[in-house]
Amino acid sequence: MAPGSRLSRQIEISNTTHRVADVTVYPAAAGLVDGTFSFAAGSTSNDLSHWTSLDSANLALAPGTTAREVVTITVPKSAPSGERYAVVWAQVATPSPAQSGVGLVNRVGIRMYISVGAGGPPAAEFTIGQITASRAPDGDPVVSAEVHNVGRGALDITGNVVLTGGPGGLSAGSHAIALAAPLSSRHSATAHSELSRQLPAGPWRVKLTLQSAGTRHSEVATLKFPAQVMRAFPTSLALGALIVLLGGAFIVISRQRKRFARRDRH
Repeated sequence: MAPGSRLSRQIEISNTTHRVADVTVYPAAAGLVDGTFSFAAGSTSNDLSHWTSLDSANLALAPGTTAREVVTITVPKSAPSGERYAVVWAQVATPSPAQSGVGLVNRVGIRMYISVGAGGPPAAEFTIGQITASRAPDGDPVVSAEVHNVGRGALDITGNVVLTGGPGGLSAGSHAIALAAPLSSRHSATAHSELSRQLPAGPWRVKLTLQSAGTRHSEVATLKFPAQVMRAFPTSLALGALIVLLGGAFIVISRQRKRFARRDRH
């Protein structure tokens, strides 16, 4: 956005409960901390939240209903260039009981970020690093890729993974891959794509394509997923089974001894 410009966006707020919700809507500060989009405490303000206005600050939503708010950002003419981050919160608060003095606050939000400058946002510049194959804790195969933001602006990275040339000439189609949060300038993060557990281990020809703000890069790698690890019995179950087996053996031995003792007496 250029200094002195204005833009508006609509957001939708839904009451999914079975009672009337008194919703407070407000902008608050946010930022990128070590490459992660982070929210400030409470209603802390910053430049972008200060430049943001809403149609209504308070809404009374009947059960199962939806309302729309218009969010307007007005950048002052004197605003210096650079990136700004904030979040629009929709909040519901439960009054605190008289005795405890402790209240419950629930809120959900939509993140915002803009780049201020007469020349438009900086061009997206990123590189793709090592591509690896692994398994999630539940056994699903996972393709991961290191992404490095070498440009001047934060990036939203999305893309897809295409698997071909598998065992017997199999193809596994296209799968989405993305970073969980915007990637700040001069930072790196890992994008993951979790695939179907039924997928053979490989090897596979993997083509990874990532894009952001009109910039697109692709890399190709040959990957083989690790073998699935068989889950072991919990130690407590194994110990319990051992105790039961030993107990059974003790009963059998005791009975044999009693039988031999009776024979000796005769």
